[in-house]
Amino acid sequence: MPNTYDIAGRNAVVTGASKGIGHATAALLASNGANVVVQGRDQQVCDELASELDGTVGIAAELGDEQDRVAFCEKISAHFDGRLDILIHNAGFFPQSTMEKQPLDEWQQVQSVNTESNFHITKLLLPDLKASGDASVILVSSVVTKLGRGDSPAYVASKSGQIGLARHMAAELGEVGIRVNAVLPGLVDTEGTRAENTDATYESFANDLQMVPLKIQPDDLAHTIVFLSTPAARAITGACVDVNGGLRV
Repeated sequence: MPNTYDIAGRNAVVTGASKGIGHATAALLASNGANVVVQGRDQQVCDELASELDGTVGIAAELGDEQDRVAFCEKISAHFDGRLDILIHNAGFFPQSTMEKQPLDEWQQVQSVNTESNFHITKLLLPDLKASGDASVILVSSVVTKLGRGDSPAYVASKSGQIGLARHMAAELGEVGIRVNAVLPGLVDTEGTRAENTDATYESFANDLQMVPLKIQPDDLAHTIVFLSTPAARAITGACVDVNGGLRV
């Protein structure tokens, strides 16, 4: 019986891979034999990350910039000789603000990085994804799509947009062998969330708001993302998978 969890030799791209969920996902893919392109904004950081992980190449790009996205995808296609099996849209931008204070240009930048880049990069890489015959695209959204936050209208809107986009792409692209899903993290212990939370905050959140009282780590998301990228998940598409300890919403 074939091992349907095997991803050895599959070609993968992870955006926002320099830390947190993206870093953990890239590391898990690489450790299981995938060939991985990692993206970040700084080429030196990308190179350092790639040097840590076997079979990994770093390509820097500003995902909010259209021409950078085009160049990024051209490099990916050339590197993988026109076949891409796994595309993970993890990069995100989260400026805290309010309806009253958030500038329009900041709103537009958030949409460009968090949502527009998911559409554009997938569009640009469609020929490579079709060449796979069994490709998986995963968008890292957020549980804030169910809750709101009150401190970032642009972020919440962009993450909600990812869900609609994922469902559309799943409906359109399924017939050409491309599955598309979204994962919805809750409060994950990452470098980004550490900027505004303490150990006590994570513990209180887990104990008071989750069905399972555990502090969620980037690896928890990585394992779900990688599973969705395997043939074992071949019947899963158009789904929004909560990875939040059973957050009580």
